[in-house]
Amino acid sequence: MGLFNSIIGKIKYRASDNYKYLNYWYSCDVDKHSIMLEPGRGETVSGSIFALLKEIETSPEWADYTPYFIVTDKTRSEAAHKIDSYGFKRVQLVTRLSDEYLKLLAGCGYFFTDNTYPPMFCRKTDQTLVSIWHGTPLKHMGKAALEGARGISNIQRNYFMCDYALFPNVFTRDVFMGDYMLKTQFSSKVLMLDYPRSDAFFDDEMRRRVCAEQGLDGLRIYAYMPTWRGTDALNVSREEQLAEIEGYLSQFDSALDDEEILFVNLHPFVGSMLNYDRYSHIRPFPAEYETYDFLNVSDALITDYSSVMFDYAQTGRSVVLFAYDLEDYMGSRGTYFELQELPFDICRTADEVVGSVRRNQSTATEDFLERFCAHRSPGQSCSRTLLRIAVKGDGLTEEEQRYCSIETPERNDKRVHLIVESELENELIDAVKESIANHLSEGEHVTLAFCGGIMPETIAPLRELEEFEETDFYSLIGGVRSEDIPREVQRVFPGWHVDSVEIPHELRVSYIRLVKHLILADDYCFADRGDNIVVSFRHDRLSYMKNARVGGSEYEIESSGKVHSITIPKEALASYSDLKKIELTDIFGNTYRLTPAQRLFKRHGEIRDGEVIIKNKKDMNAFIKKAEKGRTS
Repeated sequence: MGLFNSIIGKIKYRASDNYKYLNYWYSCDVDKHSIMLEPGRGETVSGSIFALLKEIETSPEWADYTPYFIVTDKTRSEAAHKIDSYGFKRVQLVTRLSDEYLKLLAGCGYFFTDNTYPPMFCRKTDQTLVSIWHGTPLKHMGKAALEGARGISNIQRNYFMCDYALFPNVFTRDVFMGDYMLKTQFSSKVLMLDYPRSDAFFDDEMRRRVCAEQGLDGLRIYAYMPTWRGTDALNVSREEQLAEIEGYLSQFDSALDDEEILFVNLHPFVGSMLNYDRYSHIRPFPAEYETYDFLNVSDALITDYSSVMFDYAQTGRSVVLFAYDLEDYMGSRGTYFELQELPFDICRTADEVVGSVRRNQSTATEDFLERFCAHRSPGQSCSRTLLRIAVKGDGLTEEEQRYCSIETPERNDKRVHLIVESELENELIDAVKESIANHLSEGEHVTLAFCGGIMPETIAPLRELEEFEETDFYSLIGGVRSEDIPREVQRVFPGWHVDSVEIPHELRVSYIRLVKHLILADDYCFADRGDNIVVSFRHDRLSYMKNARVGGSEYEIESSGKVHSITIPKEALASYSDLKKIELTDIFGNTYRLTPAQRLFKRHGEIRDGEVIIKNKKDMNAFIKKAEKGRTS
């Protein structure tokens, strides 16, 4: 029962979030002087999003803007400590999924994230969304790694909604466009610009400050930043990884001398469990600095499969790959190229690593830098360039054109959209394959949108579509009715031409959402007003409702506080039974069935001042039965 109650509690909590956000979406105006900065869904306090915060806080150019930095309960104290260390004054910390956060989603002017926003988020037309992501990929992503791609749909949705998508190199852009299946539908701007976090590598003043504050002058500093082993925190043994890392750190500690210090930055799942007191030459990254600000004091980077190698290479300092589990890791994750193709030393033992960093050689080749670091200009601020483009709408200066470009990808206008309300099954895949093989015209491209999410049972059917290069897929957040298809598609895919949507068959209401689809109304009544029937009810969470559908026609909902009413001409009712099928439509096109609250009363329907008071379904049925009888007599 404890687990059951926990699950029900989470469902109710998320349902409440959706209701609140929709209300705020409807009631909050957009503040064009507010900027939401969300790093890693609030779970990190570093990276490109922190670099943007630093630019906003320190440059007079952004003095009129209020930055909101998103945290979680676990990262709030760390963020407050770091912000205090940097002396930031204007930033406000906001906890993810709090009421304040939901209001910001509905009313903030500008959004910057290196991950994704919650599935409930729907960007308004006067809001600006910038997707940055958090690293050049070595490991497979998106459809190339379906087994670990449960969040692929929300990533796709965030990119389809964004105004700007930033990529640090052509390789990363092509991976996202291909494996997240964006290239045929993407309608926004692509910014070819280095990650803002890499600004730190050219901040000599900050480097001198950190060295002085930490007493590091005259020492050789190495940074160890391994990636997280495993695809999910739930199926990886932290204890096993901790024991493995402790063993290697002990070997490093023995091999280093007193003029060398190894600073370690581990994934929080493991780093929080490690005791550094046992080591003489090993310390954790200091908590008061942003990760890359501190990384910049190092003389060499030790990593393995992490994207930090692509950023750090542009410093000209040594990069060493400590890949002690190379075959196991590469075999389990899948990568876009072999590690041996990179121009860095690959070491299997701690002694090999120490020998490599002591040689202090930069091995990044011109070909490597051109492939992965072409959109960086030392001395120029990528943070400032990005903010100027996204917030102020400025064009590129002559200097910025040397390292940044703005692209509008070409889309395939010969598209066929198959939207189905069911989950993927073999029969459905067979039908799609037959349609593609026999009915697709030259140049046409198919996007299959389906319900149910990327689950273990859907991976095999989706793999069958890989033989058709012209086929993409998207897992809808929810299903739709046939008449609501254009509105739903426009909401999820703002760039799609809605009139090109093909509906293979009528779709029934099948939203897979954590909100109720039965609006249970109190004080529910019907009133006979001559030529009209007025349906009145009381409900306290309906401010986001747009209209009501009764008997095939739509009617405006008139609201006064928590009391709502719908006026329906009697002649529009084919039968009074239509009153049992009232559907409410919200501002996003989601539909809900209106019904009286299921209360148990000893007395049934009352007649008061010409109104029939409905207290339960039995009352409703009795009223409709009497009304139909009167209509036919």
